[in-house]
Amino acid sequence: MCAAQGLAAALARHLRSVNWVFVDPTGADLAEDLAGMDAVVHAWIDPDLSVPDPFRGDLSAALTAKLLSTCSQVGTKHVILLSSAMVYGASPTNSIPLKDDAPLRANGEVGVVQDLLDAEEQFRQWSDQSDSCVSIVRPAVVFGDSIDTAFLRHFEAPRLLFLKGSVPAWQFVHIDDLATALECVVANSISGVVPVGSSGWLIQEEIEAISGISRLELPAAAVMSTASRLHHHGITPAPAEELDFIRYPWVIDSTVLASHGWTASWTNQQVVEALMEQAQGRIAIAGRRVGRSEVTALTAAAAVLTAAALLRARRRRGV
Repeated sequence: MCAAQGLAAALARHLRSVNWVFVDPTGADLAEDLAGMDAVVHAWIDPDLSVPDPFRGDLSAALTAKLLSTCSQVGTKHVILLSSAMVYGASPTNSIPLKDDAPLRANGEVGVVQDLLDAEEQFRQWSDQSDSCVSIVRPAVVFGDSIDTAFLRHFEAPRLLFLKGSVPAWQFVHIDDLATALECVVANSISGVVPVGSSGWLIQEEIEAISGISRLELPAAAVMSTASRLHHHGITPAPAEELDFIRYPWVIDSTVLASHGWTASWTNQQVVEALMEQAQGRIAIAGRRVGRSEVTALTAAAAVLTAAALLRARRRRGV
C-alpha cells in the first residue's frame, strides 16, 4: 500500500485476510519495494485533514506516474487506486444511485478532488497499455476511528449548514467495510470501477433526526462567497466548490462488489450514530476545529463576510 498516514493508515489497521506492507512512493528504491507484491494499492491522495503537507497538483501526478511506471517495470499483477465517489461530482441532476459508468462531473480546479480525477485518468491511460488488472475503488464518505475529513467535521458544528435550494443525500462507508471491500477486490481480481458504500442514503431530515442537530439555513450564493474567502485566507480547510457535496446527491451502488458476495455490515444510520459519539466534545466552524473561546470570534467573522456579500448583491440589483 503506497501511503502510511491518514486514511491509508486507518484502513490498514482494519485489514484482516491479507498481509499489507506500507511503501513510500517518494523513496528511491520503489522498484525493490514493489518487487514480488501480488497487488499494489495507491492510497497517497488522501482527503484526511490530519495528513501534514499532502502532495497536491503536479507533485501528486508525478508520484502517480512514478508508481505506475515502476509497476510496469516489476510486472505488478494488480494495481488499485483508492479514489472517491466525489469524482462523480454532486449535482441536482444526478440519478440516485449513480451508475458506475456515470460521467465524472466534479469540477474542482485544485485540491483532493482534482488530484483524484487526474490520477484516475493516469490509471485509465496506463491500463490501456498494460496487461495488469487495474481497479479504481470509489468509496462514499469514509468514517472510522482517527479519520478526520471535512465531511466528518460537518457534524461537529453547533448546527448543520444547509444551503437554500439544496437536496442533499448522505451516504457513508465504515472503514471496516472499506477494508473488506478492498480485500474482496484483491481476492477476486476485480477490475474497473468499484464503488463502495452502505446501502441506500439519508436525506437531510433523517440526518437531523439521527444526529440531533438542527439545520442553519442560509442563501447559497452568500455562503459560497464567504467560504471562498475563508479558504483563501487559510481559515477553512476545503475549497468552496466542495460545498456542493453537502448540497446535492452523489450516491453510488455497490453492485460490483455485491456480485462477488460483499455486503456492507454498517448502515448509514449506524455510521452517523457512531460519528456523533466520536464528535462529542469537538467544535468545528466552517470545517475548522476550534476551541470554545474561538467560536464567537470566528462565527462573527463569517457573519460579517456573509453580510458584505449580501449587501453587494443587493446593490447589483439596485435594491
